[in-house]
Amino acid sequence: MPAGHVRKKCPCQHCMQKQLILLKVSADMKADMRRMMKSIAVMLLILLSLGCMHQAVLAQSSESNGVIRQSWSTPVGQGWTLRTRHYEIYTTITRSDFLKGLPAFMERAFATYQTYLPATMESRYPSRIYLFADRAQWEGFTCEFAQDQAETLLQIQQGAYCLKDACVAYDIGDTRTLAALAHEGWHQFVGRHFQYRLPSWLDEGLAMQFESLALIESDEPFKPEDNPYRVQAMHQLLLLSQWSSLPDLLTCSPGEVMASNQAASVQGFYSQSYALIHFLSQERYVQGFRRLLWDGAAGHWPLTPGYQRIAIDRNMPKTLAWNRAVGLELFKHYIDADLDRLDREYRHFCLTWSQTARAKRTDAAMIDSSPIDHRH
Repeated sequence: MPAGHVRKKCPCQHCMQKQLILLKVSADMKADMRRMMKSIAVMLLILLSLGCMHQAVLAQSSESNGVIRQSWSTPVGQGWTLRTRHYEIYTTITRSDFLKGLPAFMERAFATYQTYLPATMESRYPSRIYLFADRAQWEGFTCEFAQDQAETLLQIQQGAYCLKDACVAYDIGDTRTLAALAHEGWHQFVGRHFQYRLPSWLDEGLAMQFESLALIESDEPFKPEDNPYRVQAMHQLLLLSQWSSLPDLLTCSPGEVMASNQAASVQGFYSQSYALIHFLSQERYVQGFRRLLWDGAAGHWPLTPGYQRIAIDRNMPKTLAWNRAVGLELFKHYIDADLDRLDREYRHFCLTWSQTARAKRTDAAMIDSSPIDHRH
């Protein structure tokens, strides 16, 4: 085309139709782009709620008593991030009195977990806690976070769970929420700091030592021996002759008792595991009990290569066969192989304890519910 020549627009109907088509395509592309950008924005919000964009929520920040507090924007509303030495707490609870004490409580819980080990263990990075203001928020998060495990976890009626190195809970009242966090916090601590996973009776029995809270003014944050719900359940088992033998308890697992769909079986496993920790804390057995824990933390249990792989690799399922074999053999190796004698001693110990506890307790309302729902 010669320089300076200008092409004239063709006025024919065919060319006009082509131009209209091009304009429509352009408009559709813009609309598609807007929808895509909107979808991206929604996905970013979801990722934010899952804790994948923690650094994008710094609208406000303050520090007090070693706690860094930042605002946390989520799809369900405004929340807060509380960072301490060992924890990152993401919460949509806004009650200032509760939030003020929560970080210090979790740090005290962490320090108490350490007392079960021969030496202090430091974390490479803080443990995550997601604490929601209500169940609806907790359910929405769980569906995205737990994925194929969500259906099982959503059966929990109240309490919390530990998954993917994170503790996930919702508000069930100040005291019970703290108890649930402390219970699941033990599982989180073991998953991070123990070389070997623990058999069920040991892991759950220890977690229940953190359910009963002491007064705020007390030097110790927990009262392991004063858990009225567990003691009451233990008493009922003895009264109704539903007590499990020691070998049965050592080889049992939460999944098995849940599958039975019998409340007595569930309460029995947990209350007897709770009591067994106290039995083993007596002077006669405490040294073997400590070695059992310490060797588990260090990865020194005398396990076969197959069981050792399951103990180390948290990505492998903790099978019923593993739990049955390891739970029993470790007890015989570190505590005592005479299970018949220990069974009698243990039962007598629990009977005496439950009778003494019931004689002292006058506040019967405190034994009606547990901070943890064990249906999962």
